[in-house]
Amino acid sequence: MKKYPYKHIVSGRITNLENPHPLDNEKNKSKFMEYLIEDLNIDSFEDISNDKKNLFMINFNNMYYNIFIEFPDGGGKDIKYNKTDKKVAIPFNQVAFKSIIKNYERVLVIDMYVPLDDDLKPDFSKRVYLIVDPKKIYLSKVIERESKSPSSRWVKLEYILEVMNDKTFKQNRAKNVYIIHQEKLKWFFQDILKNDYIEMINSELSKVSIQDFKNESNNKFKKYRRLFKGLLIAKRGIKCEVLSCGIKNQELMIGSHIKPVNIIINDESLTDFQKIKEISDPNNGFLLCPNHDALFDKQLITFNCKGILEVSKSITSQAHHFNLVENKININISGKEVNKYLDFHNNLFKYKENS
Repeated sequence: MKKYPYKHIVSGRITNLENPHPLDNEKNKSKFMEYLIEDLNIDSFEDISNDKKNLFMINFNNMYYNIFIEFPDGGGKDIKYNKTDKKVAIPFNQVAFKSIIKNYERVLVIDMYVPLDDDLKPDFSKRVYLIVDPKKIYLSKVIERESKSPSSRWVKLEYILEVMNDKTFKQNRAKNVYIIHQEKLKWFFQDILKNDYIEMINSELSKVSIQDFKNESNNKFKKYRRLFKGLLIAKRGIKCEVLSCGIKNQELMIGSHIKPVNIIINDESLTDFQKIKEISDPNNGFLLCPNHDALFDKQLITFNCKGILEVSKSITSQAHHFNLVENKININISGKEVNKYLDFHNNLFKYKENS
């Protein structure tokens, strides 16, 4: 016999009930994703969970996110101390989840709180999201120890009810969980999450060592390339930056360095710290499709500080095949910080042309 009753929000009140929430441990999380993409005003999501229906990918505001939907129960279950809390667990013991974490992909652990109406049916119109602070996921000691134990966050139903009634946003700093009303979800992704992810990527890039760049086949180098591309996408969007190019496929995009990595590594005038800073600087990169990356990487094209294109004599007759128009602005320059790298690339281009 249960010692305590279940506790749920029913018609705006925290109420004792004999039965668990009707959504407790729902296996197929696709229905919750349907509401999430509605609240974000995006068209679709992709199931990447190998039919487990708990891991999904979305593209929002030029950022890709992997979404892990935690058990979307009603919360306030019969727990040890009879607190009116809602549990959100970070499921480190799940193989797919650990793999994503290890690869440092953008991942969110999300739970949806759905209150009950007078008939004790789920009232999705009053849904509230619980999102674990992604920075805390990646910095978790559970990950460092590779523990199989989930790391749980307990959120008071009173806090959830407050957010539900006020249609607002609340951060439970003690538990590292954001509590977000459905009407605030889009704002949260735009103004909070994007900045969090840029901060996380910059932090990870700062930990790279020079040795990691000397072997392009090692996993750390591949991880760096992925992070650098992610940083460019976060700042500039998923599209080749050459204005006349219409390619927008995230998988095809390449984070192309303006001042080449191998030259930075071998520059004896720079300290290791300065080398890492230049290699990781988003001002030292363009997001390009494979064709334009190859041309730029081999100094067959270059851009001046205004974005005006110069084309090598060796491919002038073929420039139109690459949607390039010489002596016209072909790329937007994001700021003066890019100029020192462009000057370097311009000099490489001129040296090659005159050789």
